[in-house]
Amino acid sequence: IVTSRFVGIYLLQVEQLIRILSLISDVIKLWVIVQQKWMYLENIFIDSNLQFGEDAKRFDTADKLYRKIIFYYYYYYYLNLIEKIQKSSNEYLNTKRQLLDH
Repeated sequence: IVTSRFVGIYLLQVEQLIRILSLISDVIKLWVIVQQKWMYLENIFIDSNLQFGEDAKRFDTADKLYRKIIFYYYYYYYLNLIEKIQKSSNEYLNTKRQLLDH
């Protein structure tokens, strides 16, 4: 997109959107790693509190924190960010359509 001849005066906005989308991609990759590790540990600790004692308690604490982080991040930050990206891209596409219509 950045190398497109149509980007012109929108280059800064396009570059900003690319940076934002790259950040989102990095966050999602990190979430996947954390989720994989969490799922592995959850299978171990789900019904074995007595066998693991203190580690099971630590996992319960980590599990509660993980769930809170995912909930709050998803509902408050991620959706807000997606809405901003959608608004910016809609504005960009509308402007591009207007230029092509003339």
